[in-house]
Amino acid sequence: MKPSLAGPTHFVNGDNRNFPININIPAGANPTISCLARRVKWTIKGVLAVDGRPDRTSQTNEIQVIAPTIQSVAVQREVIRTVVMIPCKYLPRLNGSNSTVCPNCGAQRTI
Repeated sequence: MKPSLAGPTHFVNGDNRNFPININIPAGANPTISCLARRVKWTIKGVLAVDGRPDRTSQTNEIQVIAPTIQSVAVQREVIRTVVMIPCKYLPRLNGSNSTVCPNCGAQRTI
């Protein structure tokens, strides 16, 4: 895409002008990404065409395109777990069934 910001214009030596620009990026466009598998980069540069002479160009600038986010509804879930308590064969303490040894004495679980 090469939009034209202005038609033929006369510039005086040392004249500076600004040309505001709006860029519409399509909704389905790929966001800026740089990884081992892919690289998607959006860039823009200005070109001033001069009759009979080489074009003058600005530096190339990168535009960061971010994928739109969908506002998600906060979902809370309550997880209920049942842990069976098993007594240690050496100490009068109960240990959770998810451990293989007693955290107090280090004895192997018998059940």
